Amino acid sequence: MAFAAETIPKELIIALKEKRCSIFAGAGLSISSGLPSWKDLIKELIEQVEALPYDTKKDVEEYTSLVEDPSKYLMLAQDIKSSLGKIFYDYMGKRFTDQSIKPSKNHELLLDLPSNFILTTNYDNLIEKAFVQKYLDIPATLIYSQSKDIAYKLWNREFFVLKVHGDVRINKEQLIMTENDYREILFNSPGFQSALQVIFSTNTILFLGSSFSDPDFILLMRFLHTAYHGGGPTHFMIVNQEQSLNVEARRHMLDFNLHTIPYNPDNNHLELTEFLEHLTASVK
Repeated sequence: MAFAAETIPKELIIALKEKRCSIFAGAGLSISSGLPSWKDLIKELIEQVEALPYDTKKDVEEYTSLVEDPSKYLMLAQDIKSSLGKIFYDYMGKRFTDQSIKPSKNHELLLDLPSNFILTTNYDNLIEKAFVQKYLDIPATLIYSQSKDIAYKLWNREFFVLKVHGDVRINKEQLIMTENDYREILFNSPGFQSALQVIFSTNTILFLGSSFSDPDFILLMRFLHTAYHGGGPTHFMIVNQEQSLNVEARRHMLDFNLHTIPYNPDNNHLELTEFLEHLTASVK
């Protein structure tokens, strides 16, 4: 069943046309290119713990039972990171700089939208690769610790890609993945806090590839609610149609001014691609 173009909110189309919209790309956007979801990344790291040259059977069993609960992801990542030490950074570097991983059609369509900038929690460089393919140029890429540069780009209305969780190519030891990491950037980094507040108070944000169960998404929404209590621009999130009908979706709309756009995830998320195609056509 094809995505219904008429279900795209008019407010989203207008925000894009008027250059008041930006994109937030989550892990789901890179899955079709061969990169893992939150859950699958935790599972891959558990395999690294299992391969350690000493007995980790008890830890692995506990990790495996906890990985089914998304609320445990950050805590699991914290403990696994401590267990692996340097191996954690080496694995993350190798996994997310694999040159055989190519941008998907969704990455290409993303760049057809007239967004002010792209925020992403992904560690890979698929958005940047798609940008180079399209424009034969390298986009300005910043990470959370570069608040001065973020402020400069925002003030001058220059396009950039903000790697909210860091970039393995810039500094893999600054990747954000654990409970302590999130606490540090959301509550102990005033420059980045200010940047997030400016971004979400002056732009409509379209969330792609995120889920209500993603721990990073949950923490971000809580941080923004603390700052604005649901005020500011209307934001949009395209989600699995099952999530768009539940109480959680209604609470996100009321508490965070975040409206959901449902799609059918069957056929390798074909409707997500169709949504981007229709949205691009509507804006043009």
